[in-house]
Amino acid sequence: MSNINIARAKWEAKTQNAGAKWKRNTVNAAPKFQQGIADFFQVSPGAVNTEVVANYDAGVGRVSEADFQSAVAGKGDKWERNLRDSMLG
Repeated sequence: MSNINIARAKWEAKTQNAGAKWKRNTVNAAPKFQQGIADFFQVSPGAVNTEVVANYDAGVGRVSEADFQSAVAGKGDKWERNLRDSMLG
């Protein structure tokens, strides 16, 4: 098996249960999101538009574990294609 095939197999295995991990890491993550934006722009978290933070929170709240899982399942070919395009042009 070639190296790209090994990498693709690892990516596919890693994403088999990605929905649960994604949901666990995004629930109640709005403060971290806000802090990340503040850090990026080198401002206080209070300077970040509260509507942006609320929209982030609402958006991740609408996506279930199963929704996320189905979005990444079976996408090894897309992952490989994007990797090749970004690395090889």
